[in-house]
Amino acid sequence: MKELLEKLVDLNISLVAKDTQLDIYDPNESLTEELLSVIVENKSELITLLQTVDDVYNYVDIPKAVKKEHYKLSSAQKRVYFLYEFDKDSLAYNMPQMAMLHGRIDMSRLEDAFKKLIARHESLRTSFVLVNGEPVQKIVAEVDFKIAHFHAVAEKTEGIVRRFIRPFLLDKAPLFRVGLIELSEEEHVLLVDMHHIITDGVSQGVLIRDFMSLYSDVQLQPLPLQYKDYAEWQQSYAQQQEIGRQKDFWMQQLADLPAALELPTDFSRPKVKGHEGNVVRFLLSQAETRGLQMIAESEGATMFMTVLSIYYIWLSRLSGQEDLVVGTVVAGRPHADLDDIVGMFVNTLPIRNYPQGNLSFREFLAAVRSGTLACFDNHDYQYEELIEALQVERDTSRNPLFDVVFAYQNFDQSNLEVPGLALTSYVNKYTVAKFDLTLVAIEANGQLQLDIEYSTALFRGETMLRFIEYFKNIVSSIVDDAARKIADIEIVGAQERTALLKALNNTGVAYPTNKTIVDIFEEQA
Repeated sequence: MKELLEKLVDLNISLVAKDTQLDIYDPNESLTEELLSVIVENKSELITLLQTVDDVYNYVDIPKAVKKEHYKLSSAQKRVYFLYEFDKDSLAYNMPQMAMLHGRIDMSRLEDAFKKLIARHESLRTSFVLVNGEPVQKIVAEVDFKIAHFHAVAEKTEGIVRRFIRPFLLDKAPLFRVGLIELSEEEHVLLVDMHHIITDGVSQGVLIRDFMSLYSDVQLQPLPLQYKDYAEWQQSYAQQQEIGRQKDFWMQQLADLPAALELPTDFSRPKVKGHEGNVVRFLLSQAETRGLQMIAESEGATMFMTVLSIYYIWLSRLSGQEDLVVGTVVAGRPHADLDDIVGMFVNTLPIRNYPQGNLSFREFLAAVRSGTLACFDNHDYQYEELIEALQVERDTSRNPLFDVVFAYQNFDQSNLEVPGLALTSYVNKYTVAKFDLTLVAIEANGQLQLDIEYSTALFRGETMLRFIEYFKNIVSSIVDDAARKIADIEIVGAQERTALLKALNNTGVAYPTNKTIVDIFEEQA
């Protein structure tokens, strides 16, 4: 048995035991018929051994992929590629980032740092092409990279930004671009635009960290893995079998799909969904934030779960519906080997809950907590595979399964500095809305900052401001009494209630007493 296990390790072949089943993972295709027969002969003993050793011995490193001309796409990349093929001119999956640079810029040093970044991360040298009708990713050794230069004197900054953010061609690497807007000798705006198929939110943080180190001439340790290694590993038979075991959970969760969420929109829903949007921002006070934290602590919940529960109640009161699905994004990095890799890892989870009026907020929070934990335990099953398994009917005016999204962030406001430069955030007025509504909660300085990204094809800005007041009223009501029934939570403020009940409801009309109905009708006619 020892010789067999040593042989498997040498060939980078992994075994995964699940009940009476033994899965074989052979990334380098080195399994011979002779070796397979030996594994089959010792199957029972191997399963027993794998099921009884400690977890530390079950930990299997992600192997490096065999070098070849092209590589498989991960499930997340397949989803983004499909959306790209559907609309190649869309900007919905551009991920622009902007920063103010304060100080004198060493241009050669700046460009050199980006070139080193490209050399370090293969995702920045990756393109996507069709081979035998299937999309694959190709990695090149070098790409043509130059920083685009702009002068704000000749053109307004917003106009430059709008021109800079444009569609990518996925078969042309690199799928990112860098620009620099000169405001003065010591004030610049750094523009970085990337396609979502090669990056995600965590990757953006990795790139910023690595860029700061490279600009500061810090030597970085080589990366043991690249994104292609993850993609090949994820699409392997053994890993797909493991992910597939989570399918039953999701099929049960969404067996009878609820009706589509019908919010009170200002405009009719377009037949084909667009992506134009805007963002409104508001803050909860420190007292309200602390109040929500105390409720979360008392119920053994997180702030993510607590604010998500309020979001459900808000959506339910706006729509009058009590069976809702909200999308949320998970990092999708199930292995420690993936922490420093740049690429598209995120998965989207459709979380279903029932904000029924007879429940208290505490009771509903407990249900959201339980359901969220169950969904997170099954987060590896891919969103696009779920849509296919559920046979969701495509609707060009909506997103599959949900049209509202929630995200929670712990935000670090510390400024970034490199030799001779300080970096601060730059507020970009250009906004894309992938969904009807997206609520992003950001925890910073003891307060919750809430950003609502909304589709301007559906909502006016003043409507969002009114909806925000409803959200604030729900928060106040819950902080005041978390045992209050959902049906008893007032969302309309006293001033608006007076306007609705008295001003708008004042329909009385004084009719002349010296005329008949026929006389009045004749005058109108």
